[in-house]
Amino acid sequence: MLLHHRKPREALTVFFATMMGGEKGYILCLSGRRESGFWTTLVWLISKSYANMAGEELVPDTKDAQRLIEFLAS
Repeated sequence: MLLHHRKPREALTVFFATMMGGEKGYILCLSGRRESGFWTTLVWLISKSYANMAGEELVPDTKDAQRLIEFLAS
């Protein structure tokens, strides 16, 4: 499930990293390191067991997913 997306402006080295707690692999952040050395978040992924869709709205099923959704909405 795609929550947040940024287009890179320069070449990136891409890494997967587990973020925000919860069980490993249920909330993932795809990040990239730019040639300049700075890090950027490209996309957040949340497992279907951690959140669900209610119409057009993403509804968290766990506290970890709720914290991430609130953070991204701020």
